[in-house]
Amino acid sequence: MNTIQDFRLSTPRTARFFRWGEPGESTTDIWVLFHGYGQSAFHFLRKFGSLAGPETVLYAPEGLSRFYLKGFDGRVGASWMAREERLEEIADQVTYIDRLLEEIQPRHGTRINLLGFSQGAAVASRWHQQSRLPIHHFVFWGAGLPSEFTADMAQKLSICNTLFMLGDADEFLSPEILREHFSRLDLMSFRHRRLQYPGGHEITPEALEMMKKELRSF
Repeated sequence: MNTIQDFRLSTPRTARFFRWGEPGESTTDIWVLFHGYGQSAFHFLRKFGSLAGPETVLYAPEGLSRFYLKGFDGRVGASWMAREERLEEIADQVTYIDRLLEEIQPRHGTRINLLGFSQGAAVASRWHQQSRLPIHHFVFWGAGLPSEFTADMAQKLSICNTLFMLGDADEFLSPEILREHFSRLDLMSFRHRRLQYPGGHEITPEALEMMKKELRSF
C-alpha cells in the first residue's frame, strides 16, 4: 500500500536586510534589530532613528516568511517562524544571522548590540546561544526568554548588558505572565535589568529614550 513520505532538502534563499548609517573607521557600535511578527524590517528600522549616528550603524534583518497582512493584497509583513518544522526553522535562522554578521564584518573592537522585539527576541536569543561573537547590549523588548532556556543557557546572557523592556499596558504580557516568567528567570540567577515604560506592545520614542538612558547606566 502506498503511503505519503516526508522529506527535507536544503535550498538557497535570498534574505533581505536594511541598514541605517555608513560603517567606517569611526564606527564604534552596531545594532542588529529583530522585528516582531507581521512587521517589515524597513518600517521597524525607522523606529530607531535616534540610535543611529556617526559612530553607530543599525541593521535590520527581515524574516524569511512574508505574507499579506490583510486579505490577498496590500501591505506585506514578515514572520520568523511558525510552530511547524520548528527545529529546522531555528537552524535556518541561526545560519541566516551568521551569514548577516559575515556580510557586516564588524571591525575588531566594534561593539555588537542586539535588540529583539516580540517574536524577534526569541530569534536573537537563539542565535546568541550559538554564536561566539561577544555581545555588549542585549535588549528584549515586549518579550522574555524562549521557553526552552535553562539556567546554564541563561548564564551566557550574564556576559551581556541584558535589559527587558516591558510596557505597562502590553496586551501580550499580563501581570500573571510576567510574574511566572520572571520567577523562572530569578531562579536562573543571571545578571539582567527590567525597565517598565508607559505603553503597550509597541516601540515608542519615549520608551526608546528610557532604554538609551538605562543602557548608559550599566
